Amino acid sequence: MDSAIQSTSQYRERSLEPKKRQVDSETWFMMIHAYLRQLFENPEKEKDLKYLRLESLASSIGRNVIERIADERLGKYRDRSQIIRFIAVEVWTFLFGKMVTKVDYKEDGDTFYFQDNDFKFLRRISSEEDSAKEYISFCMNFIGYLIKAALKPFKIETVVSGETQNYSDYTFMVQIKNA
Repeated sequence: MDSAIQSTSQYRERSLEPKKRQVDSETWFMMIHAYLRQLFENPEKEKDLKYLRLESLASSIGRNVIERIADERLGKYRDRSQIIRFIAVEVWTFLFGKMVTKVDYKEDGDTFYFQDNDFKFLRRISSEEDSAKEYISFCMNFIGYLIKAALKPFKIETVVSGETQNYSDYTFMVQIKNA
């Protein structure tokens, strides 16, 4: 009888584990887009100041996410490819509700690509208007800053850029600076 209760409580604890490691993506998307849209459309802010605030927000979020989901693992990962895979799987899932579609790398080992063929964070934005295209680019910079911030606790300095072909498939190039 005791083992059945213990088994049930272990199952319940395990079933709660993924929920602790993932943000409610719909709420997260709405909150972040509301802030990003306000920052993007604010005519009083200079472009440099907008990007500075964007980077600051992304850095704060990236740092907090790593502290929350990787605190016990920071010293565990020694290989850059393991760390990059951790970001693509764990961090991406935590923030966006799913892993990236594909992680690839160049032969030099210092350039990695995160490809997401169904990036829900940006999928709802209509790409018909020029201002929407600019806003998508603004949001892609935000994601790049998030990736940089998530890699910083692992002492990996990067340059991150993003591109899209059809506004549903996105690729982020993560180039390691201090190889």
